[in-house]
Amino acid sequence: MALLLFSCGQNSQSENAQSKRANLDSLKSVVQGFDNKAMSAERGQISQQEIKGVVQACLTLGDSLKDNNEKVKYFVKAGNIAGSARMANEVKRSFESALSLENDPAKLALIHFQFGFISDEFLKQFDVAQREYEIIISDFATSEWADDAQLAMSQLGKSDEQILRELKEKNATIIQK
Repeated sequence: MALLLFSCGQNSQSENAQSKRANLDSLKSVVQGFDNKAMSAERGQISQQEIKGVVQACLTLGDSLKDNNEKVKYFVKAGNIAGSARMANEVKRSFESALSLENDPAKLALIHFQFGFISDEFLKQFDVAQREYEIIISDFATSEWADDAQLAMSQLGKSDEQILRELKEKNATIIQK
């Protein structure tokens, strides 16, 4: 009798594992389908609902997968997609999750830069962007992203017109010398 109950329990666990794997595969298909559509779509052809769905799929994959590299990949993807759709809460959750899992300094610097850029460019959260750029400049000073972070800090919160005017003024000064 005990053997029969034990074998039924094992069978149930196996079915749960298979169901979870099928669900994860389904979520990966959603993300891949979105990537394919995004590559060929014109801006505005992807609905906000589709974007929310793929962001949620990426977050669920990031929460559910075992491999940290894959988790980070999906969290960063969720953050980037959510950023372009101006989904501030999802951006924050995605990038903070990715940063908590990543250990490689070069990848950390890139993730901080992406978080800062999206916070600046899409969300207009200049305080968050400044914090992320400052982290790169102080903690990853030798990173390839440090100079970009320094430049982004100098342009933080400025319109394209303001930046262009400053560049023209700077070029005029250089030419005069």
